[in-house]
Amino acid sequence: MSSTSSAHSPRMGTKMGRRFLVVDDNADFVQTLGVLLELNGHQVEVAFDGVAGLEAAIRTVPDVVVLDVGLPKMNGYEVCRRIREQQLAVRPMIIAATGWAQLVDLELSQFAGFDAHLVKPFGYNELAKLLESAPVGP
Repeated sequence: MSSTSSAHSPRMGTKMGRRFLVVDDNADFVQTLGVLLELNGHQVEVAFDGVAGLEAAIRTVPDVVVLDVGLPKMNGYEVCRRIREQQLAVRPMIIAATGWAQLVDLELSQFAGFDAHLVKPFGYNELAKLLESAPVGP
């Protein structure tokens, strides 16, 4: 896990080896999820606030972004919207990872451009199941 990364993982032909960006202000969550992802063959970049998350998404062009909604400096809804506005080489799958689970929260996630909404605490298997249906590559 790193905040900067130069190695390139396979992006096509396999569902393993994806490039992840995990954005959350909870360091324990970021570390735990990052380790699980790396153990499963993925490359992981991390950020701890919305501004850093947006910058990392533009810089690294991840395949998947796991994004908290309640972030400092810029909330996850705005980060998601701004990622979607970018002309990135890959359209990342963006997953809301939040404790906010009311109907209005799910609607706000959809409106912002999230592809999925996971409610914390969620298990790694829930994330893996979402990834099974996600496209791979550009």
